[in-house]
Amino acid sequence: MSKTPMTQFILACLCCYGISQTTLAAPAQPASVQELIRLSNAEQLVKEAVKSYTPYFQKHSEQVIKEYTGHETLTEQDQVAVQKLSKIFLNTVETFLQQAKPIEIIKNIYTQQLSEEEVQAYIRFLKSPEGQSINQKMPIILQQTAQKINQATENLTQDKKFQQQITQQIANVLKPLPKKASVK
Repeated sequence: MSKTPMTQFILACLCCYGISQTTLAAPAQPASVQELIRLSNAEQLVKEAVKSYTPYFQKHSEQVIKEYTGHETLTEQDQVAVQKLSKIFLNTVETFLQQAKPIEIIKNIYTQQLSEEEVQAYIRFLKSPEGQSINQKMPIILQQTAQKINQATENLTQDKKFQQQITQQIANVLKPLPKKASVK
């Protein structure tokens, strides 16, 4: 009979130890998170992500100028305006990002979501030859991903059947609403 309480005690200790190992992991330390940010080239990745939108801003600027001028083919003056408009869009996104402070956001998320042990494991990976190689390729991977997503989105939005479906869905939502009286 004395073995049963002892067995229960040992099992309870093992359960408590297992729980403590998962719930009492050391919180990520600011210095470790800072090193992780540095090794992962997070600032460069953010800059590359913004640059990846340049073709989209260019195309959007062309559409805006064509709609504004009514020109099917852009004139030299239109092309200059397209470049200026595209730069405005890019600068606006960069300004938003500066104000949003994405590196601070990443630091906070890493600190909240990762334990010190996980941060250290990630740091070890990033210091490895494989980690360095993957990290160097990450801007290209992100840029190509953004381009493919933009291309797929553009193709979908130009699909007549898709446009009709969306137009119909919007009309269905708006139909029961009172319509604004036209001003005479």
